[in-house]
Amino acid sequence: MPAQRPYRDVLLGAYQDMVQRENELRSLFEAATGEPLPVNNPAPLVGPGSEQVWLILEVLKGRGVSKKDFAPLLNDFLNSEHFRRMPINRMSTLMFAGIAYAAANHQKTPPDQGTSNDIDLVSAHLP
Repeated sequence: MPAQRPYRDVLLGAYQDMVQRENELRSLFEAATGEPLPVNNPAPLVGPGSEQVWLILEVLKGRGVSKKDFAPLLNDFLNSEHFRRMPINRMSTLMFAGIAYAAANHQKTPPDQGTSNDIDLVSAHLP
């Protein structure tokens, strides 16, 4: 089902954005204080989509997988049939596709941050 590959790309993009924001925060904090940021994972930087990738990476870390093996394992999992068939991912993909369709057809009100949160909640609990 190649149609769900874009959802994988959205997850990875959201995670990359989160890492970039975290790195910027760390740089700004260190520039302002001269010391490193005193927390390992600033939780507020985890946003819609990125938390799934973050959790997968935390599971890999918890199972003792070396960091050099994270990327291939994450890629294999996100490309797997198991991942594609998970109800939460199928529901999210369909809802985001509906939003994209509406946007392409001149939707009057654009989705906001709450839309992503709603999709996360509905896709997690509806199935």
